[in-house]
Amino acid sequence: FNRCFVVVVVSGKHYGAISCDGCKGFFRRSVRKNPVYECRHQNNCTIDKDKRNQCRHCRWKKCIRMGMKKDAVQKERDRLGRPRGYNYGMANVKTKSHLTGDRDEDEDED
Repeated sequence: FNRCFVVVVVSGKHYGAISCDGCKGFFRRSVRKNPVYECRHQNNCTIDKDKRNQCRHCRWKKCIRMGMKKDAVQKERDRLGRPRGYNYGMANVKTKSHLTGDRDEDEDED
């Protein structure tokens, strides 16, 4: 296995299939963004090194057909390695508006 199942030289096994970094990235982005790809032809476009970017629908189908698994793609992380959208410890933080002097409802009045 010295060639990607889709296009070029492999970089390893990604998401369950032997693939290059380009196909790995395409598959990961497709899973995370969940776009709707449509083929302009008959759903049988040639997907190779020269034509891989001409039809995303057929490239996606080939990734699936060759064994890439959607559930193998991890959720996107921020630069610190934390899942995006998660606020560590922020649920228990009380806030005060320094501009208006407003208090949280939980604070006691003096």
